[in-house]
Amino acid sequence: MIKADGTNRKPLSKLLGSNKEHVYLYLFNDVLLVTKKKGSTFQVRDYCQRNSLYVEAVDNPDKSRHLAPGVATGVPNLLFLALLSNHDNKQVELVLSCKAESERTRWVEAITPSSSAGDTERIYDYWDCPQFHCVQKYIAQQPDELTLEESDVINVTRKMADGWCEGERIRDGEKGWFPASHTEEINNSHVRARNLRMRYRLLMASQEYSQVEFGNRH
Repeated sequence: MIKADGTNRKPLSKLLGSNKEHVYLYLFNDVLLVTKKKGSTFQVRDYCQRNSLYVEAVDNPDKSRHLAPGVATGVPNLLFLALLSNHDNKQVELVLSCKAESERTRWVEAITPSSSAGDTERIYDYWDCPQFHCVQKYIAQQPDELTLEESDVINVTRKMADGWCEGERIRDGEKGWFPASHTEEINNSHVRARNLRMRYRLLMASQEYSQVEFGNRH
């Protein structure tokens, strides 16, 4: 099983036109390594921060927006993986073939941030959570609350609609609740990664719309 908080190595076939090559993905808490086996060692080909990945299962390759028709016909368990900002700050797109459908599902679930948004709360995975810093001292009023000093930095794992957050104070690992009104969000890698994912989805939607419009005209 792939564990979201562990290290995973899985061989997958990378499609390069009509050719294939085996690559191994190492998924750590905060980074994905793309490697190729050479002898008894694994050479890193590329890497990307975990929160700057986009993944999508490809069930019908001939109708996929990521593949030209006929390129991957008959190839099972396809997985589209985009490194939105790799080691060279470039966008790299990979089309991978997993050995089993369950393996593909586990990769999608492991890479996709599992933050949930509702009317009353938003929950984040620890590796993709936003950070806040304290701008006004707060003294805990309840046992499950955090006392915050100015400049304290907190990893936020839950936001509530009523203005309260749950998180971990970085300087000592203490966890608890605090009012968001005493803090400000830090423009960190979480925000940048979130913007990259949003931009990528918009580009994909725009391309899909353009293809539909082109098809309607011809």
